[in-house]
Amino acid sequence: MKLLHLEDNRNDAELVEHVLRKAWPACKIKRTDTRKGFLAALDQGEFDLILSDYTLPDMDGLKALDLALEKCPDKPFIFLSGTIGEERAVEALKRGAVDYVVKDRPGRLVPAIRQALDKVERKSQLQQAEARIREQAALLSKAHDAIWVTDLKQRITYWNHGAEQLSGWTEEEALGHDIRTLLFRSDHQCYLEALQKLLADGQWQGELRLQGKADSPVMVESRWTLVTNQAGDPESILFINTDVTEKKKLEAQVLHTQRMESIGTLAGGVAHDLNNSLTPIFLAMGILREKAPNLESRAIIEKVESSVQHSAALVKQLLAFARGADGQHSELDLRRLISDAAKFMQQTLSADVNLGIQVNDDLWPVVGNVTQITQVLLNLCLNARDAMPPGGGHINIFTQNLLVDETMQSSLPEAILGPYVLIAISDTGTGIRPENMDRIFDPFFTTKEFGKGTGLGLSTVQGIVKGHHGFITVNSIMGQGTIFRIYLPALPSRAKPAFSGPSETSLAPCDQRKFESSPVE
Repeated sequence: MKLLHLEDNRNDAELVEHVLRKAWPACKIKRTDTRKGFLAALDQGEFDLILSDYTLPDMDGLKALDLALEKCPDKPFIFLSGTIGEERAVEALKRGAVDYVVKDRPGRLVPAIRQALDKVERKSQLQQAEARIREQAALLSKAHDAIWVTDLKQRITYWNHGAEQLSGWTEEEALGHDIRTLLFRSDHQCYLEALQKLLADGQWQGELRLQGKADSPVMVESRWTLVTNQAGDPESILFINTDVTEKKKLEAQVLHTQRMESIGTLAGGVAHDLNNSLTPIFLAMGILREKAPNLESRAIIEKVESSVQHSAALVKQLLAFARGADGQHSELDLRRLISDAAKFMQQTLSADVNLGIQVNDDLWPVVGNVTQITQVLLNLCLNARDAMPPGGGHINIFTQNLLVDETMQSSLPEAILGPYVLIAISDTGTGIRPENMDRIFDPFFTTKEFGKGTGLGLSTVQGIVKGHHGFITVNSIMGQGTIFRIYLPALPSRAKPAFSGPSETSLAPCDQRKFESSPVE
């Protein structure tokens, strides 16, 4: 192993070298302590991993991370620092670091490096496998690719079967038509830029978004060639297009999964360290309260204790996200559970926010952890409360027995056939912006002001629901409100197979009328 170590403390560097040589006796370590030396080492690139302190003489750790990602994006970057802190660690992970290790816990260093190197190796193997697949696919390109030819006026003169499958236009419909109006109706400028480069260089290659007959976007890897006649004059344009729509979706899913794994690892480490730090503080608070000489001192101690309890609640959320849903599961009485949670929530709501519940008397039982399901309800209701406009509004909890059949399964892709209990929580808040819908379940993503939200609420909710073998959906309309639907598998032996509940679309996101007569008692 070859390692680049950015560290200005010689004693710390020698300790790190001692720890690493126990695991990798033949490892090569290049240490630098300046920005200039670090840049020179990055330019050489003769290393497998970067290990960096956070506080450095002429730059901070985040700047070093940015430089590393710019020059050596495929090299894993790990922080080894005694001063990085929780917020900086989270920011470092968001910026691209793969892990961080606290200096007073050197035992985590070797496992962290092994994990980072294993990920690099898996990625390399995946890239090699993809390269082999591309080589094999090249042999079949003419059979599967969409190929067409146009004259210099952009009129289609040839259209193969692959083009028909890709676009939805038949050969009869396509021949003689302008390619721009057929496939580039919403992106003429992109086509024109590519055409200019083609006419200048004789060929062009890149990714394009086409708009087929059904108006559905298709991503293609497109290769254009300027075809000349015997005199060497341009005569036509050959287009060879490979559909990469699913590949792009898969790449996005892989990146999302990798980001979630990295954040989960960091969250677990941070929560573990915080727990160890909070325990003696909790013990000391009780002793200090008993020995407080006066009411003023006791009030100060109580404020400190309140802050510690808030920190402990955050640690609990971090651990819940990092571990996923676990704990003791038993048969739940959802009617009672929802009623208790609603009564608790009522105490946190202002007078202009109305909380209503509508729970079936014959609600099917589910198996789960009462604490975790309660946490799901409270997190969603608190989010709904925080989304209320200044004039207040409604938060409503609705339940329904639901038997998923094959027809309903088509609209609920995560469901399996069988009985479910649906818990819907709706609000008349400000709604979720469309551009944020794909990110709301990401850990640490929040639209709240700094200090008013950790971004862990919805990721914890999703983790708990999936841990109960259920799933969650969300619909939102800006300015009108949001509805979260939680689907939990019901006990098959206790559910009545003759019942069929409402479809996914039968519950309007913001229909408050059915709830206004059911206030919390």
